[in-house]
Amino acid sequence: MQEIKEFFKNKLLLTLFIFSIIINILNFSFLFYFIEKLNNLIILHYNVYLGVDLMGESNQVFLIPAIGLFFALINLCLAIYFFSKKERMLSHILSLTTFIVQLGISVASGSVILVNYF
Repeated sequence: MQEIKEFFKNKLLLTLFIFSIIINILNFSFLFYFIEKLNNLIILHYNVYLGVDLMGESNQVFLIPAIGLFFALINLCLAIYFFSKKERMLSHILSLTTFIVQLGISVASGSVILVNYF
């Protein structure tokens, strides 16, 4: 229990995970706001070379940020575990990776919104 308290006292780790969760909440919010207004069938993936290559129901689009949230929670657990084992560098790498993945998921969510809404 003491290791968890020490983990959350580290400002860099805490900041990266908080920003990752905020980005994930924003992804869910933007997708809910823009995709809710569309018909049931939407474009889930668009390829520049081939055009539309995956269509599905509008609720399937929420799988993108859900995978990001799952990734963030697994990395948070792993980072706390490695932090308790005195592997501080690995904890920092996991938290930074989580943040970068959330940014990538934001790009994917934004592209789905752009293809369907505008």
